[in-house]
Amino acid sequence: AMKAFGQGSLRECLTANNKAIQLFEEQGDKALRRQQHQRYAAAYLNNAFVMKQLGAYQEAKEAADKGLAILMKKYTMHKREIAETLDLLGELCQNLELTEE
Repeated sequence: AMKAFGQGSLRECLTANNKAIQLFEEQGDKALRRQQHQRYAAAYLNNAFVMKQLGAYQEAKEAADKGLAILMKKYTMHKREIAETLDLLGELCQNLELTEE
């Protein structure tokens, strides 16, 4: 995903992040998700950022909400990431309001 993003291929970045999310969720291994929670959250948050760039604000908000929920489970470990996610959500909500007008 990082390579695709670096090359400016946003669609490939989405595909790679979705594949990572699918792998985390398919395995049904909650222990793995807990152990790798930061990567799991990052896949959602990276998708949110890319979707924002593509103008898909509602989908970006949904992805950011999911990433935030994962991070909130370990709030004290991820205060900075949570603050950054809340900032992203604020931008997305503003963009959604503007597109609804």
